[in-house]
Amino acid sequence: MAITLNGSTGITTDIDGDESLTLNRDTSDGDIITLQKDNSAVGSIGIESTGFYVDGEAGHSGLKFRGFDVIPRDNGADIDNGVNLGGTGVRFKDLYLSGGVYVGGTGSANYLDDYEEGTWTPAFNNGWNTSNTNGQYTKIGNKVFVTAYLSGFSSTGSNSTDPAKVVGLPFTTPAGRASGTMFGIFFISGNEDKNVVYVDSTGLYFYGVSSGGFIRILNNGISSNTAMYIQATYNI
Repeated sequence: MAITLNGSTGITTDIDGDESLTLNRDTSDGDIITLQKDNSAVGSIGIESTGFYVDGEAGHSGLKFRGFDVIPRDNGADIDNGVNLGGTGVRFKDLYLSGGVYVGGTGSANYLDDYEEGTWTPAFNNGWNTSNTNGQYTKIGNKVFVTAYLSGFSSTGSNSTDPAKVVGLPFTTPAGRASGTMFGIFFISGNEDKNVVYVDSTGLYFYGVSSGGFIRILNNGISSNTAMYIQATYNI
C-alpha cells in the first residue's frame, strides 16, 4: 500500500485488490466525514440508526439510504415535502418505474398505477365494411380516452336493422359496468347534429339527439358517404 502526502494535491492512497481507505466511527451515530471549503462546512457523510446519509451544507438538500427507501434530507435532517428532484433548466431525463406514483398525497386515491398511449383499430361489428380507419387512445389509471376516424363505408347487405356498433376498443369495459361509462361525441358527415356514444362491454353504440330524446342509430342509418369522427371516455 502506498500513501502519498503532497501539499498541493492532498492525500493519495493506492492499493491493489483491497479498500484503499477505511474510516471508522465507534459507538455513536453522526458524521464519519466532514467536508470543508475555506474552513467552512460544505457537507458531511455519516450514519444514523435509520441509515447512511450524505448531507449538503447548511440549508441544502441531502439523501439518506434507509432500508429500501431513498429519503430526502435538508439541513442535516430528514424532511417531508421540501426537496425537489431536478429543477427548472436542470431536469432529469426519463423515469423508469415498475410500480406507481403517489400524486398530491399518500392515500390509495392518489396512486397512479398506469399510463399508456397507443393506437387501436376501430371496425364495424356487422352490416358495413370500412376502407379507412384509425384510432388513438390514452389510458390514465382506470380511465380510457379514445378517438377514431372511419370512412369508406360499403354495405355487406346484412343485419340492416341491428344497432350500429364499433368494436375493437383497446380496453374492454367489464360486463355489467356499462352504467359507469362516459359519453362521447361523434359526427356523421353531412349531418350537423351532434350524437352521443354509449360504451359497454361489447363496443361503441351510437345515439342521435332529437327533440324526444336519444334515438339509437341502426346499421340502415349509415350510408356509403358516412364519415365518423369519434371521441369517447370510459372506465374499465
